[in-house]
Amino acid sequence: DLNNVEQLGNLTSHLPRKGTTIFCIDHHAPHKNLPQLTNYLLYDDQIRSTAELILFLWQASTHKLSADSATQLACGLVYDSRHFHIAMKNTFEHFLILLQHGADYERVLSLLSTPLDKSERIARLKATQRTVVYDEFGLLIVATKIRSYEASVCRALIGLGADIAIACADKHDEVRISARSNLSVNQETGLDLARDVMEPLGEMIGGAGGGHPSAAGANGVASSDHALGLALQLIRKALKAHQAEFQPASDQGSDR
Repeated sequence: DLNNVEQLGNLTSHLPRKGTTIFCIDHHAPHKNLPQLTNYLLYDDQIRSTAELILFLWQASTHKLSADSATQLACGLVYDSRHFHIAMKNTFEHFLILLQHGADYERVLSLLSTPLDKSERIARLKATQRTVVYDEFGLLIVATKIRSYEASVCRALIGLGADIAIACADKHDEVRISARSNLSVNQETGLDLARDVMEPLGEMIGGAGGGHPSAAGANGVASSDHALGLALQLIRKALKAHQAEFQPASDQGSDR
């Protein structure tokens, strides 16, 4: 469920060595280096969860899907589709198959509704004190620096009204940065946080990045200020390019 080996962090050292088989199953657009590092790559970036790819593998096999396994896959599907908030037609079709094989939806909701612990709540609250708000391209772009829980902080900032949220955390010798946008940003501007921001950012800071159009992240070696600055530059560049692409012909060259 990741498109770049670098995102494994310290777990990279546990990868099988030369002579063994590596099979990658993922629903993100594959990083350019991934095919060179794996023997088999199964991906589909047009579905909402890797759990659905596991379901496809089961359907192609002769194995029986237990109710417990169906419930586990349902957890992955519900979580990655943001409780169906970003679901597509086939998301519901795949979920129905899991229900037909005994997935317990009540248990799924219970497993996914764990309350935030105190440290995560504190991180979210502190992040709001450090935010910088940019009102550009008709969007509210919010950036903040924190120590941890960068993805959770981004979700909180979107919930507070940001159109695009960026959170950066310094961890030892590494910097981790997450970004989120509300659904309308991708639909109306074409901004893809993975393709336009985090993938190039990962390379710029000597690490890796990826994700989805409205939820992505990167890690590397840089100061949080530098990483945030680069992320904002990439966002502005992508939004400006889209704005120019869709600017009416009558408006172009109007300053002549």
